[in-house]
Amino acid sequence: MFRARQILTLPLVTLAFLATAPAVWAQNLQELTPSTLLQPGQVEVKLFNNLYTQTAFFDGSSDRIELNERSTFFTGFIQTTVGVNDRISLGADALFRSTRTNGPDDSQFDVFGFGNG
Repeated sequence: MFRARQILTLPLVTLAFLATAPAVWAQNLQELTPSTLLQPGQVEVKLFNNLYTQTAFFDGSSDRIELNERSTFFTGFIQTTVGVNDRISLGADALFRSTRTNGPDDSQFDVFGFGNG
């Protein structure tokens, strides 16, 4: 549990941080930026996929509740960046989503059918 001292310390630290001059933030911005521009002609591709499926859940009393169906959710994210010159990198993002609800014994990979329905 938080004590009164801990609760008062957090706002004071936050205020001290916010009181720092904006010029100092701008000066350190390049050091704190975790990315870099790509060289001309360089290409970067990032891919992230997430597949989640469930046939039951736990309620607030920690009792398992069967759904008698399978719910499956897929999200795919692709990001591509190309270096144009020493000062410019251009990028594009694509997001794919698919959901499916079917019988509890059906495959979770049916979500990749991407049907309309």
